[in-house]
Amino acid sequence: MTDTALQTEWKKFADAIGGSISQAKESYFNPDNTYCIKTDKEEISLIWADKPAKGRGTHVNLQSVFRFRLKPGSTAYLKIYPKDLLTGLFSTWNKNRRRTEDPELDKAYIFIANEQETLSAVVYKLQQFHQQNKYRSFVIETENDSRTLLIQVNELLIQKEDLFFFYEFGKSLVEVL
Repeated sequence: MTDTALQTEWKKFADAIGGSISQAKESYFNPDNTYCIKTDKEEISLIWADKPAKGRGTHVNLQSVFRFRLKPGSTAYLKIYPKDLLTGLFSTWNKNRRRTEDPELDKAYIFIANEQETLSAVVYKLQQFHQQNKYRSFVIETENDSRTLLIQVNELLIQKEDLFFFYEFGKSLVEVL
């Protein structure tokens, strides 16, 4: 991934949000390249590997990770996964599994939240997200130990518009959580 055109798009995005850039190349101990964009409350990591990972099955790591700091005092606990057979089976007995009043959202995603009010606060944002999102493999969750909202897309986002889509969605979720 040495194409400077890709990094030019990322640089334009970083400049637009007022972020600083750091880059870590692959090494013996870390096989992934990381392009990190940081602002005072957000961190976006674009992770890719030039060669397959070692282990059970060879795969090339491609991820886009967005971290947003939650408001002080926020106790919201939220996880959102795209619905498929395995996530449906594993979450069947979860006592915190919730449903929205929107059948389309309930059919597409699995929601785990500490309170129904937490989920109700973000339903409108999720409806907009669901209509415009073109990436199927992602996870949205709050990390309680660091009080951050994590949005992990299991693809490398290249276009500035895609980065802005997830960035603005994350910021809008933080406002209501």
